[in-house]
Amino acid sequence: MSFQKQVYIEQALGQPGTISRDNPVTKLPMIAEGADVVAGGFAFAGTNAELQIVGVDAEATAVEGFVVMERYQAPFTGIGNNLKVNEGEEVAVVKKGYCYAISTTTATKGMHVLVNPATGVISTANVTVTAGTGAVTGTINVTQGTVEANATVGVAAAFGDNVVADLGSVSGISAGLIDTGWVVVTGAAANAVCEIACI
Repeated sequence: MSFQKQVYIEQALGQPGTISRDNPVTKLPMIAEGADVVAGGFAFAGTNAELQIVGVDAEATAVEGFVVMERYQAPFTGIGNNLKVNEGEEVAVVKKGYCYAISTTTATKGMHVLVNPATGVISTANVTVTAGTGAVTGTINVTQGTVEANATVGVAAAFGDNVVADLGSVSGISAGLIDTGWVVVTGAAANAVCEIACI
């Protein structure tokens, strides 16, 4: 018999797909559509956007929220401890609050939480948002009609092809990923449980 060589001194923050802090939290009951909904993953609008969610949607441009499991589900399609949600099961979709998730990248406090809508894979990144001035540059062609009784009739303006508005910029988000609007609160190593929030 050999002696124990390792002691686990750091526990995981919590179970992915659960709420980490009760207050504040905003969540809606939804129904899982398809086989890709995962507790601890982001949800996208399903066929009936007010009632159903899907776990992947390559065409999505925004998330509906974060999926948490609130009750036991019979493991009809999975074996053992599985975070996949059976189709037709009710889940809670957290819109605002604090939850546990697993990021495939190292998560540091303040990083933005990203998701690949085609796969549902969660990652984190430092995202920089630069505000725009709103200024418009380029060519504006003005055509003026006739002047009748001190009033101008038939004034028209058309923007040229080179007109550009300064709307600002966003950097740090790789192509194909969506910024979920959630941020890392308590960081962790890649593929470990971290705490994320949307307030």
